Amino acid sequence: MLPTQNLTVTANVAGVSGQPAPTGSIFLYADGPGGSWSAGGSLVNGSYSYTFSGPYWSPGTVTVQVGYSGDSTYAANSVVVPVTMLNVFTMTAASSVSFAAGATSGNTSTLTVTPANGFTGLIYFACTIAYYPPGAQHLPDCSAPPSVNVASASAVTAAMTISSTGPTTVSRAQRIQGPHWLAAQFLTFFAGIFVVGLPLRRRIRPRGTALLLLIVFVGSMVAMSCAGGGGNNGGGGKPVPGTTPGNYKFMVYGSYTPNVGTTQPFYYSAPQVFVVNVTIQ
Repeated sequence: MLPTQNLTVTANVAGVSGQPAPTGSIFLYADGPGGSWSAGGSLVNGSYSYTFSGPYWSPGTVTVQVGYSGDSTYAANSVVVPVTMLNVFTMTAASSVSFAAGATSGNTSTLTVTPANGFTGLIYFACTIAYYPPGAQHLPDCSAPPSVNVASASAVTAAMTISSTGPTTVSRAQRIQGPHWLAAQFLTFFAGIFVVGLPLRRRIRPRGTALLLLIVFVGSMVAMSCAGGGGNNGGGGKPVPGTTPGNYKFMVYGSYTPNVGTTQPFYYSAPQVFVVNVTIQ
């Protein structure tokens, strides 16, 4: 059966002709890939039934132990029943991707989901970076659609996208907004206020004051020139590196339960994992 389906276990204890119907209780213990589950209850007319809800186990063999407690007429007994959980899909991905830092094309890996054993439903994705070069800057990131819907026996595809940062150049206009530029602006503003604030008769009369103001004004202009002129060196801007070139590894997960990629445990289904090698130039 598919691990996405409910597993119903029914225990029947047959009585002996002429003897009372069996009483007592049934204990169930199911263990398989992904976890274990126990249940139990009393016989009703010699029968007890319990449903283990799916999805719970992963593909593989689930061993169900059924135990009968016995009563004053019938002896205790137990039996073990193996249940095979079939695989519901296989997942593959483009295992190698290469592109330039910051590229928005050629930076995807195609995920292919092929259903098996008549499975239909949602397949959920998650991805994460698994390896990056030591000291790498501006680490790349990955994203995948939350899920794809398998509606038939045909394979379905989705794309995992790797995002990175391209190199940039800080222009003169951006660099001029630094501390030197602010200081120059402050000096110019102060000089202007000082000039306007002087009474007319004092601005006309003392030559020493006018000379002082001229020095302040020229000094502020020189500071502005020094702050902005540096942007002309090297072609008018300073290069800023993006994502460090090198080899990276990403892990993409596929699961038939929605807990993949979250803080929840994976006991509902062990996700299929595929490694995508990414080379950033």
